[in-house]
Amino acid sequence: MTIDSSFSTEQRRLADLLRYALLDTPAEPQFDDLAALASQICQTPLAAITLIAAERQWFKSHIGFGMTETRRDMSFCDHAIRTPDALTVIADATLDERFSQNPLVTGEHHLRFYAGMPLVSPNGNALGTLCVLDVEPRELSTHQQNALQALARQVMSQMELRRTAAENAKLCVEACNSARRSQHAASHDALTGLANRLLFGERVAQCIDKARKAQACNYSVMFVDLARFKDVNDSLGHAAGDLLLHTVACRLSDSIKRSTRKAPATVARFGGDTFMILLENIGDRAIAEGVAGQLFEDVARPFQYGGHVVHPNISVGLVLGEPSYDRPDNLLRDAESALFAAKAAGRAKLAVFDAKMHEAAIKRLQLEDALRNALERNELLLHYQPVVSLESRDLVGFEALVRWQRDGKLVSPADFIPIAEETGLIIPLGRWVMGEAIRQAAAWRNAYPSRMRLRMAVNVSRHQLQDRQLVSDVQRLLHEHQLDPSTLMLEITESVVMTDADDARRVLGELRALGVRLAMDDFGTGYSSLGCLHYFDIDVLKVDRMFVANLGQRRKSAVLRAVIDLAHGLGMTVVAEGIETLEQAAFLRAADCDYGQGYLFAKPLPAKDAEAMLVRPPLLALSA
Repeated sequence: MTIDSSFSTEQRRLADLLRYALLDTPAEPQFDDLAALASQICQTPLAAITLIAAERQWFKSHIGFGMTETRRDMSFCDHAIRTPDALTVIADATLDERFSQNPLVTGEHHLRFYAGMPLVSPNGNALGTLCVLDVEPRELSTHQQNALQALARQVMSQMELRRTAAENAKLCVEACNSARRSQHAASHDALTGLANRLLFGERVAQCIDKARKAQACNYSVMFVDLARFKDVNDSLGHAAGDLLLHTVACRLSDSIKRSTRKAPATVARFGGDTFMILLENIGDRAIAEGVAGQLFEDVARPFQYGGHVVHPNISVGLVLGEPSYDRPDNLLRDAESALFAAKAAGRAKLAVFDAKMHEAAIKRLQLEDALRNALERNELLLHYQPVVSLESRDLVGFEALVRWQRDGKLVSPADFIPIAEETGLIIPLGRWVMGEAIRQAAAWRNAYPSRMRLRMAVNVSRHQLQDRQLVSDVQRLLHEHQLDPSTLMLEITESVVMTDADDARRVLGELRALGVRLAMDDFGTGYSSLGCLHYFDIDVLKVDRMFVANLGQRRKSAVLRAVIDLAHGLGMTVVAEGIETLEQAAFLRAADCDYGQGYLFAKPLPAKDAEAMLVRPPLLALSA
């Protein structure tokens, strides 16, 4: 039912409900009975109950003739509802200029008499009529008029009952829909539409129960991590990050549907950049690995945003649903352990859980807990690796390297630095290293005036470079220890600065404004080395040990010479890392490399041993 603009908001609402409650339902005996009673009381051959809408009228019940909907402007009832408080009586339509040309009068029906009482809702809206009609002119007695009015009220009461029922039904439907929406929101991720942690856990629990009853491995779970998501979020913005997550979610779902065919599966987002996949009825390792292999291919398609192209890749940890699992938490824990192993193996890798991974995960958790207390317990210390001039063979500085002495033994940085980066502990750890290195450099300068120009190099991680306090911390420490800023060198890697190049350039510019020197570490291992040199104002280039180790290869030797010449052409000095033999040192010296660092001169040394080198620096005959 449609309503034109002349109808009130209430009329529109009621008309919509009446259409739902009356027009779209079969004929009902109650309305037929009332129409028949009106015809009988008024002694007319015809009676009808009509509903009026914007353009048309419908006949809910009609006694004595067959009629369908008609145009509203041809309707007797249209005139009747315009006087909602009174009965409209037309004794002879052929004599009434308003109706003399009405098709109901001039057509096959030849109607001449009409009496109609508006059907008025409790809110005062006239929505239709109860009317009686005849093909002969006539009049109604007062008794008949009163009866027609009473019957009209009965019709409206029936309509109100149906309207109330319709409204209640509508409310019930809305409540059900709302409940379904709430239930869906409680069990699904808002961004991607995937199952959430709660729903995934419930389905895993069901699989665990089935596997234990059947004593069979009949399902598997994959823990999926999206690599470098934070880089996209930080460099392109949260909108790009959200779109990437949604895109990857769709790719994972589509890939699983194609790979598993009819096997039930659930793809869930666990938060951030991690996803979980449950493969029901797939407990075979080879099949599960095949599904994972397809995931790598499907996710890796280029993702474009604002003119930028990102190549997504994932790491996957796979665990097979053995009957020994009794809780979802244990299974998800093992899947995460497998994921750690996959990430440690490199990008886009798959690792299948085994018992050794669980042991490694326990050790990792213990290590993380102990690392949190290492600073308070004074367990951290610095070792210093000397940097030597290849021309003069003199000591020119040190690189400060953090060490952790736990229970009388040194913990390898390869074991605890990644944990520090993942947990955010790298920020307080980095601050401690910066403060201790500057303090030590100032102490040596004061103790050995002849070493006033001795340089101290400190590594800066990606998280530190994003720390807003970095510049102010460095400035405060230099002032506090009265250290010449030019003797402090901060080392960064390509991957660190290229994560968010613009922001990194700004921070490095502020550090350089303090007088601090900047070094590009591990040069040559990234994907945009030359662009990096062009974009950032770097003082020192540190050539990665990979080039030094392969000096015996002609091509690598030529590349190393070219890198040294390029750096000098850009006004940079060059430090070669990983020098272990006299032959390597001699080659680098001949190639005009400025400085060298490596086991040929010394391993990283405790502060006491490093200080001894200030008195007795390494004097080497740098010739083969």
